[in-house]
Amino acid sequence: MQIRSITEEDSKDIFIWRNDELSRSMSLNSKIITFNEHQDWFIKAINDKNIHFFIGENEASKLGVVRFNFNSKNNSSELSININPLMRNKSYG
Repeated sequence: MQIRSITEEDSKDIFIWRNDELSRSMSLNSKIITFNEHQDWFIKAINDKNIHFFIGENEASKLGVVRFNFNSKNNSSELSININPLMRNKSYG
């Protein structure tokens, strides 16, 4: 498995994974979002110096994403993990 920083080319995959029913059921915000809503958030997120966003992949597939939202006031990070729905139950989590 390789881990790399997120790029704009990953936006569509992350959008699809985010709107997956199981992903939504475990999210703080469980509503379905539009691609425009996602894209607005995504562009802000990848340009925010307090957000660190990584994607894991193997030779064949993108496996999932990890996002760290750093809070400088208390020197901590909120962590978000989302596994590609097609890669769940394969020991990548």
